[in-house]
Amino acid sequence: MCSSDLVTMRGVVGLFVAAAASDTEAEWAAWSHAFGKVYNSEAESAARFELFKASVARVKAVNEANLSYKLTLNRFAADTPEEREARMGLVLPSTLVAAHLGVHSTNQLEVSSVDWRDQGVVNPVKDQGACGSCWAFAVMGSLESHWALKTGSLLQMSEQQLVDCDTKTGDKGCQGGLPSNAYKYILGNKGIDTEASYPYQGVGETCAARSEEHTSE
Repeated sequence: MCSSDLVTMRGVVGLFVAAAASDTEAEWAAWSHAFGKVYNSEAESAARFELFKASVARVKAVNEANLSYKLTLNRFAADTPEEREARMGLVLPSTLVAAHLGVHSTNQLEVSSVDWRDQGVVNPVKDQGACGSCWAFAVMGSLESHWALKTGSLLQMSEQQLVDCDTKTGDKGCQGGLPSNAYKYILGNKGIDTEASYPYQGVGETCAARSEEHTSE
């Protein structure tokens, strides 16, 4: 290959790199506008852009892997690992004993798998926001489906009630909690409010539960 060919090849590669960088910058600008992201300095903006590029690369890699799910960019795409960790609200005790759920035999099953979404007993994915309330969403997702299987009615129940009101079992609202504690609260409270009567806010507030709004007991 002669030197002119090398120059040409380098030029083509350079164009591809520049085009990719331009696409990412355009995506960054669109994402920042969509989620209202404004940073305090050019240095912070540059650092966030690097985090954003890593998220873009991960989303692309997963979506090109032909898996059973797809990823997309949300408002957390430029968060630091520390910020992401702060939203992980599961607080485990020093000793944890798993509940015994009985013995089940696969020989009793007539099918090898079930997609419960097709059965109408699973609600759409919810958004906990920046609050570390994953423990509350885990409980509500399980309880909603159990209620639907039992009654035939798929309701949306209040994660916010757990965040605000479940304060005596050891749970700490947006600072984390444990699903088993939440179940204890619901049992002691003789039910939980609906999402419509006690909507999610994504921050801890004063408990406003009303017993007449209970839907699951």
